[in-house]
Amino acid sequence: MDRLLPELLLALSLLAVAGNAAQHGPIKKANWEAACMMAGETRKIQALGAHNIATAAEATLSYIKQALKTMIGIEVNRAGEYTREETALIAYYAAKADDAATSLHSENIGKQTNAIAAAARLDGRIVEFVNMAAKIADADTRSCLAEGADNTFRPSSTEFTGAAAACKDSVAAVTPAADLPSKFTTTGYDGDNLKGPADVAGTAGSHGCALTTGKNSNKIVNQGGATNAAAKPAFAGGLFEWTTNQLQNTDLQTLSTTEASYPTLYQAHKAYLTVKEDVKAYTTPTPATLKADPKMQELYKVHVIGQPPDNVKSVSGIESKIEAAYKQGDELAKKYDKDFAETNVYNPNKAEPKAVKLADLHTLQELITVLLHHRHDNQQKLKDKITELQKTINKSTDKTPEQICNAIGDKNESKCNTTKRCVYKEDGEKDKKCTLSEEAKQKAEKETEKDRDTGGGAGDTTGCSRHGIDKEKCENKKQAINRIMHL
Repeated sequence: MDRLLPELLLALSLLAVAGNAAQHGPIKKANWEAACMMAGETRKIQALGAHNIATAAEATLSYIKQALKTMIGIEVNRAGEYTREETALIAYYAAKADDAATSLHSENIGKQTNAIAAAARLDGRIVEFVNMAAKIADADTRSCLAEGADNTFRPSSTEFTGAAAACKDSVAAVTPAADLPSKFTTTGYDGDNLKGPADVAGTAGSHGCALTTGKNSNKIVNQGGATNAAAKPAFAGGLFEWTTNQLQNTDLQTLSTTEASYPTLYQAHKAYLTVKEDVKAYTTPTPATLKADPKMQELYKVHVIGQPPDNVKSVSGIESKIEAAYKQGDELAKKYDKDFAETNVYNPNKAEPKAVKLADLHTLQELITVLLHHRHDNQQKLKDKITELQKTINKSTDKTPEQICNAIGDKNESKCNTTKRCVYKEDGEKDKKCTLSEEAKQKAEKETEKDRDTGGGAGDTTGCSRHGIDKEKCENKKQAINRIMHL
């Protein structure tokens, strides 16, 4: 039906007023231009809705990436040794990512997309109506839009420019933008020439427009008899409507209660209220923001102070503790930005160069690949150290007490006599003058005999029984190794 209106109205409206000079003239420029400006405002709603979705997604990713980069820096620069404060900070980044991700839940995404659609619906209806009215004009005398004064002819070929530019048929694609519409309010719309119901038509003069006649005696309904319209048509999504004898604008200052009468306007206003709600963007934390954040206070108590996560209690001076832990002012951001810019890491994309700067990694795939690469390296280095330590301990515990004394040598009588269980014998064999004392030998023999009686050390899981009086020392060392191996 909308597509038939231009042809129908062109045929009827310009002719319908020829015999009735008392009918209203074309829509005044101030009014139809104000409608175009409102269409422009609805595009800000659309752009802000898109911006909100993009902001939530970018914040979620940015906090995750910040956590990963922090972890990579620790793996590279300190072999994966995390301080308690760093653990709390990384957990904080993860918590902020969780918070940002709530805006990406289907319910919240639905709110933003519905707001975009509602604003676009009003936008389209305004542009459609104004363009239709603009085309209802003859070659040089009569038109349904006024150009300057309230009845000045406006050729149908005239471009929409300046304040009316939003009414162009060709509309640029919506791009995310943070600008808040300036004319929408918490209760309605505060636009010039759209406040309070008023006649929007100029003086008919030599040419009127049946579009502005109103619902009574309107020849659009019946070209021959000027019949009254039974309903009260609204145009441009409810922005304009027919009353008894004129086309007037709707009172837009209170739209929050117009759901039944003007649903398109109501939904566009509701869309504004939806998109204006703040969506938190990613921000690099500072000691000042960290200390004031309840989530950081909670994480600090758990990871640094050591409180159980299910029973976090008040801590005196928690804010000053957090601020002191993470330095002052903006040093935290500078520290990490500098670390990321200067830290060389494994290149996940090319064989050469083998290393790239951490700050140059941007995707989750890159960051996770690099984190796992360096963590694997650190784990392998730890395993190698444990193996070497085990070899050293095994080498030292493989010696019998007698061999330990002999190893002191024939020329170090003083050290021999001050070493527990050893005694220096001047007439002893070569390389064995430092030998085990008689008392120690007797204890060793008893220990050996005990091992034989129990089946060669049955129940000895450490392999230390054969070392006699050094058994306790041997067991302690091997138990330490076992604990390390099971970390």
